[in-house]
Amino acid sequence: FSRFQIEHQIESAYARTVTLPSGGAIVIDHTEALVSVDVNSARAIKGGDIEETATRTNLEAADEVARQMRLRDLGGLIVIDFIDMDESKNRREVENRLRDALRQDRARVQFGTISKFGLMEMSRQRLRPALSEGASIPCPRCGGSGHVRDTESSALQILRIIQEESMKENTAAVHAQVPVEVASFLLNEKRPEIAKIELKQRTHVLLIPNKGLETPNYKLERLKHDDPRLDSIQASYKMAEDIEDPTAVTRRSQEPTNRQSPVIKGVLPDMPAPAAEARPARAPEARQAATRPTAPAPAPAEKGFFGWLKGLFGGDTAPAAPVADAARGTPKPGERSDSR
Repeated sequence: FSRFQIEHQIESAYARTVTLPSGGAIVIDHTEALVSVDVNSARAIKGGDIEETATRTNLEAADEVARQMRLRDLGGLIVIDFIDMDESKNRREVENRLRDALRQDRARVQFGTISKFGLMEMSRQRLRPALSEGASIPCPRCGGSGHVRDTESSALQILRIIQEESMKENTAAVHAQVPVEVASFLLNEKRPEIAKIELKQRTHVLLIPNKGLETPNYKLERLKHDDPRLDSIQASYKMAEDIEDPTAVTRRSQEPTNRQSPVIKGVLPDMPAPAAEARPARAPEARQAATRPTAPAPAPAEKGFFGWLKGLFGGDTAPAAPVADAARGTPKPGERSDSR
């Protein structure tokens, strides 16, 4: 990794700012609609004049942008803000450099020309999710915007929300868990305002400093007159709740909960189809016995006086056996008879 500078390439793939060899830098930001790339000259001082310095920095930025798109798997709409160049031949040179750098990219890339404002629009085919989507989570404090409110601004916002909640009907108390800095600012600099709210709305305002919260996060709860918790109020330092750290939740632990389920259910049966039971094979002897002709059973003898007379004069059904023997002895069509 050290010999081929692979670790440096991995760090640059996750960094927001990537430096250029001449001292310039490119800044890559993700928005909801597109990916913006800003080219800055920074400490680039090579070149005889401003035009030459801008052209050199833009040429290096064109190579680095094409490389970062492959490393980060960027897809969708991408807008590059190059340094302004007055001569048109320099803009064409930067466009050709970027076109040559994108030839080894397996994704389909479409781009236009550099406008008079120095912007260049391009789109890259999204082959797979970007590197930032699979290896990072949004900031739990700023929500991905990159900016948070300071202590005084957050405190004033919470104070206005407390006033709105206390004005609601049937409000007995308002409990607010806030960061320690916000609680200190409200209890000292804004104590008269809190006293006015309690006196005017006839509600009790309780501020609970929580070490697990950071600006601009807070938790506010409104208690009504019939709430049983009003009868047993604890000390404020014991009412601070433990806040779960969002950064401790990994993607592997979120996979079972984020698994998508079909919208239309009940089309397929819940249980698999029952397997057919294998029938035992019949014995060959039973099959041969079934193919053989069976002799007709003798008719039961008639009972009574007429039956006795019939049996006395020889009117019995005994000749049935020779008939069966004769039927068995007759050859079938196509067979030779041994009797001559």
